[in-house]
Amino acid sequence: MEPNRKRRRVCTNSEIDRELIDSDSDTEISSLFSSDGNSEYIPTSNSSDDSSSEVDRNEVVTEVEAHEYVQNQNNFTDDVNVQFVANEVHNDHISINGCWTDTNKVPLIHDFVGEEKVNIQTTDPVEVFGNIFDTALLEKIVTWTNTRAGIMRGTPLSKHAHLNFWENVSVEELKKFLGLCMLMGNVNLPSIKHYWSKDGLYEHPIFGRTMSRNRFECILRCLCFYDPNIDSTDNRMHKIENVLNDILANSVRVYSPGKSLSLDEAMVLFRGRLSFRQYIKNKSHKYGIKLYELTTSDGFILNIIIYLGKGTLIDKEKGHAFEVVRKLMQNYLGKGHIIFLDNFYNSVDLAEYLMTNQTNMCGTLQSNRVGNPQVVVQTKLKKGECVSRQRGDVTVMKWRDKRNVLTISTSNGPEMEETRTKRGEVIQKPSMVVRYNKGMSGIDRSDQMISYYSTPRKSLRWYIKIFFHLLDVSLWNSTFIFSKLTTKTTYLNFRDIIIKQYIHVEPIPRKPRPIRSSQTTHAPVKLEKRLRCHVCREAHNTRKQTFYACSICKDSKDKPFGLCMPTCFNLWHEK
Repeated sequence: MEPNRKRRRVCTNSEIDRELIDSDSDTEISSLFSSDGNSEYIPTSNSSDDSSSEVDRNEVVTEVEAHEYVQNQNNFTDDVNVQFVANEVHNDHISINGCWTDTNKVPLIHDFVGEEKVNIQTTDPVEVFGNIFDTALLEKIVTWTNTRAGIMRGTPLSKHAHLNFWENVSVEELKKFLGLCMLMGNVNLPSIKHYWSKDGLYEHPIFGRTMSRNRFECILRCLCFYDPNIDSTDNRMHKIENVLNDILANSVRVYSPGKSLSLDEAMVLFRGRLSFRQYIKNKSHKYGIKLYELTTSDGFILNIIIYLGKGTLIDKEKGHAFEVVRKLMQNYLGKGHIIFLDNFYNSVDLAEYLMTNQTNMCGTLQSNRVGNPQVVVQTKLKKGECVSRQRGDVTVMKWRDKRNVLTISTSNGPEMEETRTKRGEVIQKPSMVVRYNKGMSGIDRSDQMISYYSTPRKSLRWYIKIFFHLLDVSLWNSTFIFSKLTTKTTYLNFRDIIIKQYIHVEPIPRKPRPIRSSQTTHAPVKLEKRLRCHVCREAHNTRKQTFYACSICKDSKDKPFGLCMPTCFNLWHEK
Protein backbone atom coordinates (compact mmCIF):
# COMPACT_ATOMS: atom_id res chain seq x y z
CA MET A 1 0.00 0.00 0.00
CA GLU A 2 1.27 3.52 -0.80
CA PRO A 3 2.02 5.41 2.49
CA ASN A 4 0.90 8.89 1.25
CA ARG A 5 -2.30 7.76 -0.44
CA LYS A 6 -5.44 9.43 0.96
CA ARG A 7 -8.23 7.16 2.15
CA ARG A 8 -11.37 7.51 0.07
CA ARG A 9 -14.55 8.46 1.81
CA VAL A 10 -17.43 6.00 1.36
CA CYS A 11 -20.95 7.41 1.19
CA THR A 12 -23.93 5.21 1.92
CA ASN A 13 -27.57 5.48 0.89
CA SER A 14 -28.54 6.87 4.32
CA GLU A 15 -26.02 9.71 4.07
CA ILE A 16 -27.23 10.55 0.58
CA ASP A 17 -30.87 10.63 1.73
CA ARG A 18 -30.03 12.97 4.62
CA GLU A 19 -28.05 15.31 2.38
CA LEU A 20 -30.87 15.41 -0.17
CA ILE A 21 -33.39 16.36 2.53
CA ASP A 22 -31.24 18.92 4.42
CA SER A 23 -29.64 20.66 1.42
CA ASP A 24 -31.23 23.35 -0.74
CA SER A 25 -28.56 23.61 -3.38
CA ASP A 26 -26.52 21.36 -5.62
CA THR A 27 -23.33 22.68 -4.04
CA GLU A 28 -23.70 20.72 -0.83
CA ILE A 29 -24.69 17.57 -2.70
CA SER A 30 -21.73 17.81 -5.02
CA SER A 31 -19.41 17.77 -2.00
CA LEU A 32 -20.29 14.16 -1.54
CA PHE A 33 -19.23 13.38 -5.14
CA SER A 34 -16.26 15.68 -5.64
CA SER A 35 -14.19 15.17 -8.74
CA ASP A 36 -10.98 14.64 -6.74
CA GLY A 37 -11.92 10.95 -6.34
CA ASN A 38 -12.03 11.05 -2.49
CA SER A 39 -15.60 9.88 -2.22
CA GLU A 40 -17.23 6.67 -3.41
CA TYR A 41 -20.86 5.68 -3.55
CA ILE A 42 -22.00 2.23 -2.43
CA PRO A 43 -25.74 1.51 -2.93
CA THR A 44 -27.62 -0.10 -0.03
CA SER A 45 -31.13 -1.17 0.79
CA ASN A 46 -33.67 1.11 2.54
CA SER A 47 -32.96 -0.48 5.91
CA SER A 48 -30.69 1.11 8.53
CA ASP A 49 -27.89 -1.34 7.70
CA ASP A 50 -25.22 0.39 5.59
CA SER A 51 -23.55 -2.76 4.21
CA SER A 52 -23.24 -2.96 0.42
CA SER A 53 -25.58 -5.15 -1.61
CA GLU A 54 -24.45 -5.16 -5.21
CA VAL A 55 -26.56 -7.08 -7.72
CA ASP A 56 -24.35 -9.93 -8.92
CA ARG A 57 -24.69 -11.30 -12.45
CA ASN A 58 -24.93 -14.92 -11.35
CA GLU A 59 -26.90 -14.57 -8.07
CA VAL A 60 -30.62 -15.21 -7.69
CA VAL A 61 -32.74 -12.03 -7.44
CA THR A 62 -36.05 -12.49 -5.66
CA GLU A 63 -39.04 -10.25 -6.23
CA VAL A 64 -38.54 -8.40 -2.93
CA GLU A 65 -34.87 -7.65 -3.70
CA ALA A 66 -35.78 -6.51 -7.18
CA HIS A 67 -38.42 -4.15 -5.79
CA GLU A 68 -35.99 -2.69 -3.25
CA TYR A 69 -33.32 -2.17 -5.90
CA VAL A 70 -35.73 -0.39 -8.26
CA GLN A 71 -37.00 1.75 -5.37
CA ASN A 72 -33.43 2.86 -4.58
CA GLN A 73 -32.86 3.72 -8.21
CA ASN A 74 -36.07 5.80 -8.32
CA ASN A 75 -34.98 7.81 -5.25
CA PHE A 76 -32.06 9.25 -7.23
CA THR A 77 -33.66 9.87 -10.62
CA ASP A 78 -33.99 13.62 -10.02
CA ASP A 79 -30.31 14.24 -9.32
CA VAL A 80 -27.77 14.19 -12.15
CA ASN A 81 -24.76 13.55 -9.91
CA VAL A 82 -26.41 10.62 -8.17
CA GLN A 83 -27.40 9.13 -11.51
CA PHE A 84 -23.84 9.40 -12.79
CA VAL A 85 -22.33 7.67 -9.76
CA ALA A 86 -24.96 4.91 -9.76
CA ASN A 87 -24.32 4.21 -13.42
CA GLU A 88 -20.58 4.08 -12.89
CA VAL A 89 -20.91 1.60 -10.02
CA HIS A 90 -23.33 -0.69 -11.85
CA ASN A 91 -21.95 -0.52 -15.36
CA ASP A 92 -20.74 -4.14 -15.13
CA HIS A 93 -24.03 -5.55 -13.87
CA ILE A 94 -27.04 -6.61 -15.86
CA SER A 95 -30.53 -5.27 -15.29
CA ILE A 96 -33.04 -6.91 -12.99
CA ASN A 97 -34.87 -8.46 -15.95
CA GLY A 98 -31.62 -10.10 -17.16
CA CYS A 99 -30.72 -11.93 -13.94
CA TRP A 100 -30.97 -15.66 -13.27
CA THR A 101 -34.11 -16.44 -11.27
CA ASP A 102 -35.33 -19.52 -9.41
CA THR A 103 -38.60 -19.93 -11.29
CA ASN A 104 -40.44 -22.60 -13.25
CA LYS A 105 -41.39 -20.56 -16.29
CA VAL A 106 -42.65 -22.38 -19.38
CA PRO A 107 -40.39 -21.25 -22.27
CA LEU A 108 -41.76 -19.92 -25.54
CA ILE A 109 -41.97 -22.70 -28.14
CA HIS A 110 -41.83 -21.23 -31.62
CA ASP A 111 -44.36 -22.49 -34.13
CA PHE A 112 -42.82 -24.58 -36.90
CA VAL A 113 -43.62 -22.82 -40.16
CA GLY A 114 -41.90 -25.37 -42.42
CA GLU A 115 -43.13 -28.73 -43.67
CA GLU A 116 -41.41 -32.08 -43.85
CA LYS A 117 -41.75 -33.34 -47.39
CA VAL A 118 -39.95 -35.00 -50.30
CA ASN A 119 -39.85 -32.68 -53.30
CA ILE A 120 -39.57 -35.38 -55.99
CA GLN A 121 -42.04 -38.06 -57.05
CA THR A 122 -40.54 -41.31 -58.32
CA THR A 123 -40.28 -44.96 -57.35
CA ASP A 124 -37.07 -45.65 -59.29
CA PRO A 125 -34.04 -45.88 -56.93
CA VAL A 126 -31.62 -44.95 -59.73
CA GLU A 127 -33.61 -41.76 -60.42
CA VAL A 128 -33.63 -40.90 -56.71
CA PHE A 129 -29.84 -41.26 -56.56
CA GLY A 130 -29.53 -39.26 -59.78
CA ASN A 131 -31.31 -36.31 -58.16
CA ILE A 132 -28.57 -36.04 -55.51
CA PHE A 133 -25.49 -37.26 -57.38
CA ASP A 134 -26.67 -35.88 -60.70
CA THR A 135 -25.48 -36.21 -64.29
CA ALA A 136 -24.29 -32.59 -64.40
CA LEU A 137 -21.83 -33.35 -61.60
CA LEU A 138 -20.63 -36.49 -63.41
CA GLU A 139 -20.00 -34.46 -66.57
CA LYS A 140 -17.99 -31.88 -64.60
CA ILE A 141 -15.85 -34.59 -63.00
CA VAL A 142 -15.20 -36.10 -66.45
CA THR A 143 -14.04 -32.72 -67.78
CA TRP A 144 -11.82 -32.00 -64.77
CA THR A 145 -10.30 -35.50 -64.82
CA ASN A 146 -9.45 -35.34 -68.52
CA THR A 147 -7.92 -31.89 -68.02
CA ARG A 148 -5.74 -33.14 -65.18
CA ALA A 149 -4.69 -36.18 -67.23
CA GLY A 150 -3.57 -33.87 -70.04
CA ILE A 151 -1.48 -31.82 -67.61
CA MET A 152 0.09 -34.95 -66.12
CA ARG A 153 0.92 -36.32 -69.55
CA GLY A 154 2.77 -33.09 -70.29
CA THR A 155 5.29 -33.87 -67.54
CA PRO A 156 8.14 -36.36 -68.05
CA LEU A 157 6.91 -39.96 -67.70
CA SER A 158 8.70 -43.28 -67.64
CA LYS A 159 8.73 -45.41 -70.78
CA HIS A 160 6.23 -47.96 -69.48
CA ALA A 161 3.92 -45.56 -67.59
CA HIS A 162 0.22 -46.35 -68.06
CA LEU A 163 -0.51 -42.65 -68.67
CA ASN A 164 1.31 -42.96 -72.03
CA PHE A 165 -1.73 -44.91 -73.26
CA TRP A 166 -4.33 -42.61 -71.70
CA GLU A 167 -7.71 -42.15 -73.38
CA ASN A 168 -10.23 -39.58 -72.22
CA VAL A 169 -12.89 -40.79 -69.79
CA SER A 170 -16.57 -40.72 -70.70
CA VAL A 171 -19.57 -40.45 -68.38
CA GLU A 172 -20.41 -44.14 -68.86
CA GLU A 173 -16.86 -45.20 -68.05
CA LEU A 174 -16.83 -42.95 -64.96
CA LYS A 175 -20.05 -44.63 -63.80
CA LYS A 176 -18.38 -48.03 -64.14
CA PHE A 177 -15.40 -46.74 -62.17
CA LEU A 178 -17.65 -45.41 -59.38
CA GLY A 179 -19.71 -48.61 -59.44
CA LEU A 180 -16.58 -50.68 -58.82
CA CYS A 181 -15.56 -48.30 -56.00
CA MET A 182 -18.98 -48.76 -54.36
CA LEU A 183 -18.72 -52.53 -54.80
CA MET A 184 -15.36 -52.42 -53.01
CA GLY A 185 -17.22 -51.04 -50.01
CA ASN A 186 -19.54 -54.06 -50.04
CA VAL A 187 -16.81 -56.63 -50.75
CA ASN A 188 -13.81 -55.78 -48.59
CA LEU A 189 -10.46 -57.20 -49.76
CA PRO A 190 -6.93 -56.30 -48.54
CA SER A 191 -5.86 -54.13 -51.50
CA ILE A 192 -6.91 -53.00 -54.97
CA LYS A 193 -4.90 -55.68 -56.78
CA HIS A 194 -6.79 -58.44 -54.91
CA TYR A 195 -10.01 -57.50 -56.71
CA TRP A 196 -8.41 -58.49 -60.02
CA SER A 197 -6.62 -61.53 -58.59
CA LYS A 198 -7.01 -64.94 -60.28
CA ASP A 199 -6.41 -66.69 -56.98
CA GLY A 200 -9.40 -68.79 -55.98
CA LEU A 201 -9.43 -67.17 -52.53
CA TYR A 202 -10.02 -63.67 -53.93
CA GLU A 203 -11.24 -64.08 -57.50
CA HIS A 204 -14.19 -61.83 -58.29
CA PRO A 205 -15.14 -62.01 -61.99
CA ILE A 206 -17.11 -58.73 -62.14
CA PHE A 207 -14.05 -56.48 -61.72
CA GLY A 208 -12.02 -57.93 -64.59
CA ARG A 209 -15.11 -58.14 -66.79
CA THR A 210 -15.97 -54.45 -66.20
CA MET A 211 -12.57 -52.72 -66.41
CA SER A 212 -8.88 -53.62 -66.41
CA ARG A 213 -6.87 -52.91 -63.28
CA ASN A 214 -4.46 -50.62 -65.15
CA ARG A 215 -7.35 -48.49 -66.45
CA PHE A 216 -8.91 -48.34 -62.97
CA GLU A 217 -5.67 -47.15 -61.40
CA CYS A 218 -5.14 -44.57 -64.16
CA ILE A 219 -8.58 -43.03 -63.58
CA LEU A 220 -8.02 -43.06 -59.81
CA ARG A 221 -4.68 -41.27 -60.25
CA CYS A 222 -6.12 -38.57 -62.51
CA LEU A 223 -9.39 -38.10 -60.62
CA CYS A 224 -9.93 -34.36 -60.12
CA PHE A 225 -12.76 -32.14 -58.83
CA TYR A 226 -11.76 -28.67 -60.02
CA ASP A 227 -10.36 -27.03 -63.13
CA PRO A 228 -6.58 -26.75 -62.65
CA ASN A 229 -6.36 -24.06 -65.36
CA ILE A 230 -9.15 -21.73 -64.15
CA ASP A 231 -10.10 -22.25 -60.49
CA SER A 232 -8.23 -20.37 -57.77
CA THR A 233 -5.99 -22.46 -55.54
CA ASP A 234 -5.76 -20.01 -52.63
CA ASN A 235 -8.41 -21.81 -50.59
CA ARG A 236 -7.63 -25.26 -49.18
CA MET A 237 -11.18 -26.32 -50.03
CA HIS A 238 -10.75 -25.73 -53.76
CA LYS A 239 -9.92 -29.42 -54.39
CA ILE A 240 -13.31 -30.69 -53.18
CA GLU A 241 -15.52 -27.61 -52.75
CA ASN A 242 -17.35 -28.00 -56.08
CA VAL A 243 -18.49 -31.54 -55.33
CA LEU A 244 -19.46 -30.69 -51.75
CA ASN A 245 -21.58 -27.69 -52.78
CA ASP A 246 -23.37 -29.62 -55.55
CA ILE A 247 -24.30 -32.59 -53.35
CA LEU A 248 -25.49 -30.39 -50.47
CA ALA A 249 -27.53 -28.16 -52.79
CA ASN A 250 -29.20 -31.20 -54.34
CA SER A 251 -29.92 -32.75 -50.94
CA VAL A 252 -31.61 -29.57 -49.70
CA ARG A 253 -33.61 -29.29 -52.93
CA VAL A 254 -34.86 -32.87 -52.75
CA TYR A 255 -35.90 -32.97 -49.08
CA SER A 256 -37.37 -30.40 -46.68
CA PRO A 257 -36.67 -31.45 -43.06
CA GLY A 258 -39.08 -31.63 -40.14
CA LYS A 259 -38.87 -29.65 -36.91
CA SER A 260 -36.08 -31.55 -35.09
CA LEU A 261 -32.44 -31.13 -36.18
CA SER A 262 -29.16 -32.27 -34.64
CA LEU A 263 -25.59 -31.02 -35.03
CA ASP A 264 -22.35 -32.80 -34.19
CA GLU A 265 -18.95 -33.83 -35.54
CA ALA A 266 -18.11 -36.74 -37.83
CA MET A 267 -14.70 -38.17 -38.72
CA VAL A 268 -13.33 -39.44 -42.03
CA LEU A 269 -10.43 -41.80 -41.40
CA PHE A 270 -7.12 -40.38 -42.65
CA ARG A 271 -3.67 -41.12 -41.22
CA GLY A 272 -1.58 -39.33 -43.85
CA ARG A 273 0.33 -36.10 -43.37
CA LEU A 274 -2.13 -33.22 -43.17
CA SER A 275 -1.97 -29.93 -41.30
CA PHE A 276 -5.62 -30.06 -40.20
CA ARG A 277 -5.79 -33.75 -39.30
CA GLN A 278 -7.64 -34.16 -35.99
CA TYR A 279 -7.68 -36.59 -33.06
CA ILE A 280 -11.00 -37.27 -31.30
CA LYS A 281 -10.73 -40.07 -28.78
CA ASN A 282 -14.43 -40.95 -28.55
CA LYS A 283 -14.87 -41.53 -32.30
CA SER A 284 -14.53 -44.91 -34.00
CA HIS A 285 -11.95 -43.34 -36.34
CA LYS A 286 -9.79 -41.42 -33.86
CA TYR A 287 -7.50 -39.86 -36.48
CA GLY A 288 -8.83 -38.15 -39.54
CA ILE A 289 -10.57 -35.16 -41.09
CA LYS A 290 -13.24 -33.60 -38.91
CA LEU A 291 -16.59 -32.66 -40.40
CA TYR A 292 -19.32 -30.57 -38.79
CA GLU A 293 -22.65 -32.02 -39.90
CA LEU A 294 -26.25 -30.87 -39.58
CA THR A 295 -28.79 -33.68 -39.87
CA THR A 296 -32.41 -34.42 -39.15
CA SER A 297 -33.18 -36.37 -35.98
CA ASP A 298 -33.53 -39.56 -38.09
CA GLY A 299 -30.26 -39.19 -40.00
CA PHE A 300 -30.71 -37.25 -43.28
CA ILE A 301 -27.58 -35.11 -43.81
CA LEU A 302 -28.45 -31.47 -44.62
CA ASN A 303 -25.21 -29.51 -44.36
CA ILE A 304 -21.47 -30.16 -43.90
CA ILE A 305 -18.50 -27.97 -42.99
CA ILE A 306 -14.99 -29.41 -43.35
CA TYR A 307 -12.68 -28.31 -40.54
CA LEU A 308 -9.54 -26.93 -42.18
CA GLY A 309 -7.58 -26.05 -39.06
CA LYS A 310 -7.10 -22.86 -37.10
CA GLY A 311 -8.86 -19.96 -38.76
CA THR A 312 -11.90 -21.91 -40.00
CA LEU A 313 -15.02 -19.76 -39.45
CA ILE A 314 -13.51 -17.44 -36.84
CA ASP A 315 -15.86 -15.13 -34.94
CA LYS A 316 -13.70 -12.96 -32.69
CA GLU A 317 -16.62 -11.98 -30.46
CA LYS A 318 -18.51 -15.26 -30.09
CA GLY A 319 -15.92 -17.92 -30.91
CA HIS A 320 -15.47 -20.82 -33.30
CA ALA A 321 -18.27 -23.08 -32.01
CA PHE A 322 -20.84 -20.26 -32.20
CA GLU A 323 -19.88 -19.52 -35.80
CA VAL A 324 -20.11 -23.20 -36.79
CA VAL A 325 -23.71 -23.38 -35.56
CA ARG A 326 -24.62 -20.07 -37.21
CA LYS A 327 -23.11 -21.16 -40.55
CA LEU A 328 -24.73 -24.61 -40.61
CA MET A 329 -28.13 -23.21 -39.56
CA GLN A 330 -28.17 -20.19 -41.89
CA ASN A 331 -30.85 -21.73 -44.16
CA TYR A 332 -33.04 -22.94 -41.27
CA LEU A 333 -33.21 -19.95 -38.90
CA GLY A 334 -36.57 -18.25 -38.42
CA LYS A 335 -38.64 -21.37 -39.21
CA GLY A 336 -39.34 -22.69 -35.70
CA HIS A 337 -36.88 -25.61 -35.74
CA ILE A 338 -35.49 -27.14 -32.55
CA ILE A 339 -31.81 -28.07 -32.71
CA PHE A 340 -30.00 -30.50 -30.41
CA LEU A 341 -26.34 -29.80 -29.63
CA ASP A 342 -23.66 -31.22 -27.35
CA ASN A 343 -21.53 -29.29 -24.88
CA PHE A 344 -18.87 -28.34 -27.46
CA TYR A 345 -21.23 -25.81 -29.05
CA ASN A 346 -23.69 -24.76 -26.36
CA SER A 347 -23.56 -21.51 -24.42
CA VAL A 348 -26.03 -19.01 -23.00
CA ASP A 349 -25.17 -16.54 -25.78
CA LEU A 350 -25.91 -19.16 -28.45
CA ALA A 351 -29.25 -20.06 -26.84
CA GLU A 352 -30.31 -16.40 -26.77
CA TYR A 353 -29.13 -15.86 -30.36
CA LEU A 354 -31.17 -18.82 -31.60
CA MET A 355 -34.24 -17.63 -29.66
CA THR A 356 -34.05 -14.22 -31.32
CA ASN A 357 -34.04 -16.09 -34.66
CA GLN A 358 -37.14 -18.15 -33.76
CA THR A 359 -35.22 -21.36 -33.15
CA ASN A 360 -35.37 -23.46 -29.98
CA MET A 361 -32.43 -25.52 -28.76
CA CYS A 362 -31.60 -28.22 -26.24
CA GLY A 363 -28.35 -29.88 -25.22
CA THR A 364 -25.59 -30.41 -22.70
CA LEU A 365 -23.41 -27.58 -21.41
CA GLN A 366 -19.82 -27.16 -20.23
CA SER A 367 -19.55 -25.83 -16.68
CA ASN A 368 -16.88 -23.24 -17.57
CA ARG A 369 -18.84 -21.41 -20.27
CA VAL A 370 -19.09 -17.63 -19.92
CA GLY A 371 -22.51 -16.56 -18.65
CA ASN A 372 -23.40 -19.75 -16.79
CA PRO A 373 -25.30 -19.22 -13.50
CA GLN A 374 -22.72 -19.99 -10.81
CA VAL A 375 -25.41 -21.09 -8.36
CA VAL A 376 -26.18 -24.02 -10.66
CA VAL A 377 -22.54 -24.80 -11.47
CA GLN A 378 -21.26 -24.75 -7.88
CA THR A 379 -24.16 -26.50 -6.09
CA LYS A 380 -23.27 -30.00 -4.90
CA LEU A 381 -26.02 -32.57 -5.44
CA LYS A 382 -26.87 -36.08 -4.36
CA LYS A 383 -28.14 -38.70 -6.80
CA GLY A 384 -31.55 -37.78 -8.17
CA GLU A 385 -31.36 -34.14 -7.07
CA CYS A 386 -31.39 -31.18 -9.44
CA VAL A 387 -31.00 -27.41 -9.40
CA SER A 388 -31.97 -24.94 -12.12
CA ARG A 389 -32.08 -21.25 -12.96
CA GLN A 390 -33.87 -19.33 -15.69
CA ARG A 391 -33.19 -16.11 -17.57
CA GLY A 392 -35.93 -15.24 -19.97
CA ASP A 393 -36.65 -18.42 -21.96
CA VAL A 394 -33.22 -19.94 -21.26
CA THR A 395 -33.09 -22.68 -18.61
CA VAL A 396 -29.83 -24.03 -17.21
CA MET A 397 -30.15 -27.17 -15.09
CA LYS A 398 -27.84 -29.55 -13.29
CA TRP A 399 -29.07 -33.05 -12.47
CA ARG A 400 -27.16 -35.71 -10.59
CA ASP A 401 -27.35 -39.24 -11.99
CA LYS A 402 -24.21 -41.37 -11.85
CA ARG A 403 -22.42 -38.06 -12.42
CA ASN A 404 -23.43 -34.42 -12.81
CA VAL A 405 -25.31 -33.63 -16.03
CA LEU A 406 -25.41 -29.92 -16.92
CA THR A 407 -27.98 -29.03 -19.57
CA ILE A 408 -29.35 -25.92 -21.27
CA SER A 409 -32.61 -25.56 -23.15
CA THR A 410 -35.07 -23.04 -24.56
CA SER A 411 -37.65 -25.72 -25.37
CA ASN A 412 -38.06 -27.23 -21.88
CA GLY A 413 -38.27 -25.86 -18.37
CA PRO A 414 -36.88 -27.58 -15.25
CA GLU A 415 -39.79 -30.03 -15.03
CA MET A 416 -39.26 -33.75 -14.40
CA GLU A 417 -40.96 -36.70 -16.07
CA GLU A 418 -41.15 -40.46 -15.55
CA THR A 419 -39.09 -42.73 -17.76
CA ARG A 420 -38.11 -46.38 -17.77
CA THR A 421 -34.56 -47.68 -17.59
CA LYS A 422 -33.26 -50.67 -19.56
CA ARG A 423 -34.12 -52.85 -16.58
CA GLY A 424 -37.71 -51.61 -16.53
CA GLU A 425 -37.35 -49.37 -13.48
CA VAL A 426 -39.42 -46.18 -13.42
CA ILE A 427 -37.31 -43.13 -12.49
CA GLN A 428 -37.69 -39.36 -12.54
CA LYS A 429 -35.56 -37.63 -15.17
CA PRO A 430 -35.48 -34.02 -16.42
CA SER A 431 -37.61 -33.59 -19.53
CA MET A 432 -34.78 -31.80 -21.35
CA VAL A 433 -32.49 -34.82 -20.80
CA VAL A 434 -35.15 -37.18 -22.17
CA ARG A 435 -35.72 -35.00 -25.20
CA TYR A 436 -32.00 -34.55 -25.83
CA ASN A 437 -31.42 -38.34 -25.82
CA LYS A 438 -34.17 -38.80 -28.41
CA GLY A 439 -33.24 -35.89 -30.67
CA MET A 440 -29.44 -36.17 -30.76
CA SER A 441 -29.32 -39.53 -32.58
CA GLY A 442 -29.32 -38.16 -36.15
CA ILE A 443 -25.55 -37.94 -36.71
CA ASP A 444 -24.92 -41.21 -34.91
CA ARG A 445 -27.42 -42.98 -37.16
CA SER A 446 -25.97 -41.62 -40.41
CA ASP A 447 -22.40 -42.41 -39.26
CA GLN A 448 -23.44 -45.92 -38.28
CA MET A 449 -25.11 -46.70 -41.61
CA ILE A 450 -22.29 -45.27 -43.72
CA SER A 451 -19.63 -47.13 -41.71
CA TYR A 452 -21.14 -50.55 -42.55
CA TYR A 453 -20.21 -50.29 -46.26
CA SER A 454 -17.63 -47.53 -46.51
CA THR A 455 -16.37 -46.72 -50.02
CA PRO A 456 -13.15 -44.77 -49.19
CA ARG A 457 -9.92 -46.63 -49.88
CA LYS A 458 -6.39 -45.89 -48.72
CA SER A 459 -5.08 -42.74 -50.36
CA LEU A 460 -2.37 -40.13 -49.77
CA ARG A 461 -4.65 -37.41 -51.16
CA TRP A 462 -7.09 -36.24 -48.49
CA TYR A 463 -9.66 -34.88 -50.96
CA ILE A 464 -10.03 -38.34 -52.56
CA LYS A 465 -11.10 -39.67 -49.15
CA ILE A 466 -13.58 -36.82 -48.77
CA PHE A 467 -14.98 -37.43 -52.27
CA PHE A 468 -15.72 -41.08 -51.56
CA HIS A 469 -17.25 -40.12 -48.22
CA LEU A 470 -19.54 -37.66 -50.04
CA LEU A 471 -20.43 -40.49 -52.44
CA ASP A 472 -21.51 -42.55 -49.40
CA VAL A 473 -23.45 -39.55 -48.07
CA SER A 474 -25.29 -39.35 -51.40
CA LEU A 475 -26.10 -43.08 -51.25
CA TRP A 476 -27.38 -42.84 -47.67
CA ASN A 477 -29.49 -39.72 -48.35
CA SER A 478 -30.92 -41.43 -51.43
CA THR A 479 -31.80 -44.51 -49.37
CA PHE A 480 -33.54 -42.24 -46.86
CA ILE A 481 -35.57 -40.51 -49.60
CA PHE A 482 -36.45 -43.78 -51.34
CA SER A 483 -37.75 -45.22 -48.05
CA LYS A 484 -39.96 -42.14 -47.66
CA LEU A 485 -41.37 -42.48 -51.18
CA THR A 486 -41.92 -46.25 -51.20
CA THR A 487 -41.58 -49.14 -48.81
CA LYS A 488 -38.63 -49.09 -46.44
CA THR A 489 -35.47 -50.64 -47.87
CA THR A 490 -32.07 -51.41 -46.42
CA TYR A 491 -28.96 -49.39 -47.18
CA LEU A 492 -27.21 -52.48 -48.61
CA ASN A 493 -30.07 -53.32 -50.99
CA PHE A 494 -30.12 -49.76 -52.29
CA ARG A 495 -26.35 -49.80 -52.87
CA ASP A 496 -26.68 -53.09 -54.77
CA ILE A 497 -29.29 -51.59 -57.10
CA ILE A 498 -27.11 -48.55 -57.91
CA ILE A 499 -23.98 -50.71 -58.41
CA LYS A 500 -25.77 -53.02 -60.83
CA GLN A 501 -27.05 -50.05 -62.80
CA TYR A 502 -23.64 -48.35 -62.96
CA ILE A 503 -21.59 -51.37 -64.04
CA HIS A 504 -24.38 -53.01 -66.09
CA VAL A 505 -24.47 -56.38 -64.37
CA GLU A 506 -26.86 -58.70 -66.18
CA PRO A 507 -29.05 -60.98 -64.05
CA ILE A 508 -27.94 -64.61 -64.12
CA PRO A 509 -30.77 -66.89 -65.34
CA ARG A 510 -31.69 -69.79 -63.11
CA LYS A 511 -31.03 -73.31 -64.28
CA PRO A 512 -34.06 -75.54 -64.78
CA ARG A 513 -34.95 -77.64 -61.77
CA PRO A 514 -33.65 -81.21 -62.23
CA ILE A 515 -35.93 -84.23 -61.92
CA ARG A 516 -35.04 -85.84 -58.62
CA SER A 517 -36.38 -89.35 -59.31
CA SER A 518 -36.33 -91.71 -62.28
CA GLN A 519 -39.39 -93.64 -61.04
CA THR A 520 -42.54 -93.44 -63.16
CA THR A 521 -44.88 -95.55 -61.01
CA HIS A 522 -46.58 -94.00 -57.98
CA ALA A 523 -46.62 -96.52 -55.18
CA PRO A 524 -47.48 -96.26 -51.48
CA VAL A 525 -44.54 -96.21 -49.08
CA LYS A 526 -44.82 -96.86 -45.35
CA LEU A 527 -43.14 -94.23 -43.15
CA GLU A 528 -41.52 -94.49 -39.72
CA LYS A 529 -43.39 -91.43 -38.45
CA ARG A 530 -47.01 -90.49 -39.04
CA LEU A 531 -47.88 -87.51 -41.21
CA ARG A 532 -51.07 -85.54 -41.66
CA CYS A 533 -53.14 -86.66 -44.67
CA HIS A 534 -52.93 -84.08 -47.42
CA VAL A 535 -56.30 -84.96 -49.04
CA CYS A 536 -58.23 -84.93 -45.73
CA ARG A 537 -56.82 -81.50 -44.93
CA GLU A 538 -57.44 -79.93 -48.35
CA ALA A 539 -60.73 -81.57 -49.42
CA HIS A 540 -62.49 -82.32 -46.12
CA ASN A 541 -60.79 -79.85 -43.74
CA THR A 542 -60.25 -82.63 -41.23
CA ARG A 543 -57.11 -83.72 -39.41
CA LYS A 544 -56.09 -87.37 -39.90
CA GLN A 545 -52.69 -88.99 -39.40
CA THR A 546 -51.30 -91.78 -41.57
CA PHE A 547 -48.14 -93.86 -41.94
CA TYR A 548 -48.36 -93.90 -45.76
CA ALA A 549 -47.09 -91.56 -48.49
CA CYS A 550 -46.42 -91.66 -52.25
CA SER A 551 -42.98 -92.75 -53.46
CA ILE A 552 -42.80 -89.89 -56.03
CA CYS A 553 -45.15 -87.04 -55.01
CA LYS A 554 -43.54 -84.32 -52.87
CA ASP A 555 -44.69 -80.98 -51.49
CA SER A 556 -43.19 -77.55 -52.34
CA LYS A 557 -40.31 -78.16 -49.91
CA ASP A 558 -39.45 -81.49 -51.56
CA LYS A 559 -40.81 -83.49 -48.62
CA PRO A 560 -43.31 -86.37 -48.73
CA PHE A 561 -46.87 -85.76 -47.50
CA GLY A 562 -49.26 -88.27 -45.93
CA LEU A 563 -52.06 -90.05 -47.82
CA CYS A 564 -54.62 -92.32 -46.18
CA MET A 565 -54.73 -95.82 -47.68
CA PRO A 566 -56.39 -96.63 -49.94
CA THR A 567 -59.11 -93.95 -50.32
CA CYS A 568 -57.11 -90.74 -50.19
CA PHE A 569 -54.17 -92.31 -52.09
CA ASN A 570 -56.46 -93.17 -55.02
CA LEU A 571 -58.31 -89.83 -54.93
CA TRP A 572 -55.03 -87.91 -55.07
CA HIS A 573 -53.70 -89.83 -58.07
CA GLU A 574 -56.99 -89.73 -59.98
CA LYS A 575 -56.53 -85.94 -60.25
